[in-house]
Amino acid sequence: METTKNYLNWTMDDIVFDNRNKDYGAYQLRIITKKNVRTGLIIALSSFVLLILASQIDWGFLIPKKDVLVETTVTLAEPPPLDKTPPPPPPPPPPPPTRPTIRFVEMIVKKQKEVHDEEPPPPPPPDDKVEISTKTQEGDVNAKASIEEPVVSEAPVVEQPKIFTFVEQNPQFPGGDGELMKFLQKNIQYPQMERDNDIQGKVLLRFVVMEDGSVADVQVVRAVSPGLDKEAVRVVKMLPKFTPGKQQGKPVRVYFNLPVVFRLQ
Repeated sequence: METTKNYLNWTMDDIVFDNRNKDYGAYQLRIITKKNVRTGLIIALSSFVLLILASQIDWGFLIPKKDVLVETTVTLAEPPPLDKTPPPPPPPPPPPPTRPTIRFVEMIVKKQKEVHDEEPPPPPPPDDKVEISTKTQEGDVNAKASIEEPVVSEAPVVEQPKIFTFVEQNPQFPGGDGELMKFLQKNIQYPQMERDNDIQGKVLLRFVVMEDGSVADVQVVRAVSPGLDKEAVRVVKMLPKFTPGKQQGKPVRVYFNLPVVFRLQ
């Protein structure tokens, strides 16, 4: 048997949702209704009180104030008395430049009788150191006059040795052209300025191989830059002696053209 329910201690929500699904949501909403009503009343009363207090506060300090012009009276002192002393006189002007004057010779006219011939100058005083001979020396009357002409001798003409461009036997570097290239590669130092500026090119040199095989008169025929040209000339002057060129079996001077290539790897 069902027990008798004591409805006297039940709330209206418990009576309405008796034997019903209380987890559906309506039951929970009815339970928190009173709590929500109390919270709403507290918020409404607090807002009302804040509005009343805010109306009693002077909110003028929030409004920016305009600049107020302040008038200031400045009392000026009297100016110093004027100096009544007259200014010093200006300096005198410079004298005018002097012009060169021409002196004219005054011509004086005299009568013929008043004009006298100029007297001859007195003889010079005798010199005590000069010995005057009293004997007259006579020369050879029968002697013949003879004039000797100077003999002019011509300077001997020294012929300069001829420098050949083409010969029967060309000059040879010791070991051949391969050794010549190795010598250049070993001794050439690339100038730093040309290295930094990436300057490359071929310097064409011309020099003379003498009768003994030595190098002389190194000249730059086609230049690239001052640094590369100078370095090429320096190394060529260091070349050892060549086997001299020959013409008709005799050693002669021969022009030699040499390109020096500068290339950055």
